[in-house]
Amino acid sequence: MAERFIANHSQVVAAGELQNFDLMVQLRMSELAVSQGRYQIQDRSYFYKNVDMFSVGESYINSTRPRTGATPYFIDKNPNNFVNIGAIVAALPNAKIVHMERNPMDTCYAMFKQPFENAYEFSYDQVELAKYFAAYRKLMAHWDAVLPGRVIRLRYEDLVNDSEGTMRGLLQRLDLQWEDACMDHRANEAASMTPSATQVRQPIYASSIGKWRNFELQFAPLKQALQGQGIEAA
Repeated sequence: MAERFIANHSQVVAAGELQNFDLMVQLRMSELAVSQGRYQIQDRSYFYKNVDMFSVGESYINSTRPRTGATPYFIDKNPNNFVNIGAIVAALPNAKIVHMERNPMDTCYAMFKQPFENAYEFSYDQVELAKYFAAYRKLMAHWDAVLPGRVIRLRYEDLVNDSEGTMRGLLQRLDLQWEDACMDHRANEAASMTPSATQVRQPIYASSIGKWRNFELQFAPLKQALQGQGIEAA
């Protein structure tokens, strides 16, 4: 939802869930391996120490241009970007990273009910989903510790309950001037290729907050598993 608000800004385009960054990293890892007479490089920390990450960032930006055109800014909302935050900061030092947070049970419920076909296999088992969520939380805490202030935190519930106030604050942190058009996310006619494609066309609604409670009995294993990971699940 935040993506559609931001993408209504005249200087921003929503590029969807791009795979380009990982592909550029994989390409450069292969090139480095070949230059050293090796079959492959599996240790990414070795790769990051021995390659010009700024050039990786340039290659990534250039690879997106068929989709993003010449707009000053674009949004890449690949769900796995949180894994690559360290590399993203190294390759794209001016990038703004927005972390949308949500109630843990609502987050896991939203993933569990979504058929991802061959992706995100952990999402089909409540205990595995809880373990993944805990690992994600731990990694985000790590990025906050080693890259203080680089990740902009945005609460889903705040965006629903105070959309304009939350968006004004977010745009300020993104160094973008306020534009009234940002509040009319339904006017954005760009295609959405994500599982939430139908939701982004609807008016803002609060019914998704706490929706997991409609299935509280069925999601008892998830709640217990989250609590076992030290995560408040309520």
